[in-house]
Amino acid sequence: MPTSQNTPLTPAGDPRIAAIHSARVAAEAVLVELMRRSEDAITADDMADLQPEIELARGTIHDCRQKEIDLTAAATTVQPLNPASLAKLQQLADSVDRATIRNAIASAALGGLASILNSAIRINAML
Repeated sequence: MPTSQNTPLTPAGDPRIAAIHSARVAAEAVLVELMRRSEDAITADDMADLQPEIELARGTIHDCRQKEIDLTAAATTVQPLNPASLAKLQQLADSVDRATIRNAIASAALGGLASILNSAIRINAML
């Protein structure tokens, strides 16, 4: 049974990432062997028998890669912003909010004006 002393650690220092990496490497070796066997397959039935295992190996490799990415990202720390940067970002967010509200009001006003003009055109056409 491996102990924490002989378990290889990844740069993030998480033994879970090392275990998932090992599983990915093993799945890649299985995929290589399955692909070699598929080249030696004589009949379509032989090839069809290998296909589920090939897809399982590919899926396992993909899942392991994604889990490595997720665990590495989870272990990443982000430094908090300094108060000046935070204040600037808040000011920019407020500015965007105000501009969004202005645009919504202008769009509603233009929509209403277009509706009135369309009605006037229809009334004029009836007369």
